[in-house]
Amino acid sequence: MSMPIFCGLLQTDGHFSFTYENNGTYRSKIVYTQSVDNIDLLLIIQNWLIKKFNIKPTLPRLEMIDKYIAQGKSINLEVDREKANLLFNLIQKQEKELQIPLLFDKKRKDFLIVQRSTYLNQNTETRNQNSGILTDLFMEIKKGRKGPPGLSREETIQRINPDFRLEDNNMAAEEIASIDLEVENFSRNFFDTLEKQGELNNKDLNQFILGVMEGDGSFAVALEVPTEQFFKNPMVDQITKSKRFYKFEPYLSITGQKGDNNYLYKLASLLLVNNVNPVISMVEKNSNSDRLYLKDIDTLKKYALPFFKANPPFTPKSKKRFEIFATVLNNIPEVYESQKKSFELAEYIYQYHPERRQKTLQEFKIIIEKAFN
Repeated sequence: MSMPIFCGLLQTDGHFSFTYENNGTYRSKIVYTQSVDNIDLLLIIQNWLIKKFNIKPTLPRLEMIDKYIAQGKSINLEVDREKANLLFNLIQKQEKELQIPLLFDKKRKDFLIVQRSTYLNQNTETRNQNSGILTDLFMEIKKGRKGPPGLSREETIQRINPDFRLEDNNMAAEEIASIDLEVENFSRNFFDTLEKQGELNNKDLNQFILGVMEGDGSFAVALEVPTEQFFKNPMVDQITKSKRFYKFEPYLSITGQKGDNNYLYKLASLLLVNNVNPVISMVEKNSNSDRLYLKDIDTLKKYALPFFKANPPFTPKSKKRFEIFATVLNNIPEVYESQKKSFELAEYIYQYHPERRQKTLQEFKIIIEKAFN
């Protein structure tokens, strides 16, 4: 674990926020969320923060974790109050030392909003003078968040400064516009410098992208088969059909909130497949998420495989997924030379979560068989 890896994890499944308690006490917070089957990663982060910075994040009690596992709920690792402020400063310090950004897009914006809010809450006088701004900064950071709606605008000002009268307009509009501009300029200047240097082998950027992949990235292998509609098409002759019976399709993907990851996707695409124009797809219709897909076999072999051999995944789940991804990638196109090779690769793939496949191994083998008869 390192700060770039940690920030890569926060970029995907983390969030920066703040709140006000009933008595008006200000609390900044850093939260990292993972599914119950990836609790190993939360423990790795917890141990690293304790040993490296003497910061002890909170995790649910052991009996609660067992309950979450049984219910299939996600688990939060949280750092708040003074420890969160310390961690904010450490991230900023590391960026200055490495001279690279460790947060992009909306995550960088949220990071700056919390930092600004923490500064304005430093004493009662400053807080009272900026009560309206603080209220609308709180409203801004909640946008697009899942879960309960939390405090309303009126409830927030009551906790910050009950004597303050809010205006109807957004009182933090100038602050937010300034932060938006800072985020955009910072990222654009970084990429301009990167392109001028022509140097992509930056170990800290590589570690950041490794963190992104460990968080909300995926090493995957799709098993493509023709649809019934394909076979009903009279314009497709038998030769074309036989070539389209099946396909092993290894790919990398990163999922994020729709429209909030332009620079993150650009950096990942640049480092993993040497392409500054990534293909971004909507996860599903009406979804609030989009996804970066990296699928080209030749570029994955040329760039992605060496990248992850130099920066190997470190959680058990990602290690296994990368092993399958790399094995399939290294067997293309030779796997299509014989039924035996295709059978063996299919059997290997189906050892890992076969229940998640649309077809059983036997059904997929029948499709392979058809291609050689």
